[in-house]
Amino acid sequence: MKRVKLKSKGVAFNVEDVQQKILFDYANSKSNFSAHIKALLLKDMLGIPTHQSRRDRAVIDYFRD
Repeated sequence: MKRVKLKSKGVAFNVEDVQQKILFDYANSKSNFSAHIKALLLKDMLGIPTHQSRRDRAVIDYFRD
């Protein structure tokens, strides 16, 4: 059986910062955070825009302020 060589990249959240706490909670809501991030990274690399709902735009606007 071939051994798999895994590497990880951690993400740190300052949960005392409101914006980062929101991101942390959202990350924890994902059943497979690793796969979710990999899909987002691939879309970013390929220049594929992600779907933006009204809720997404509201979140983006919140973080801009």
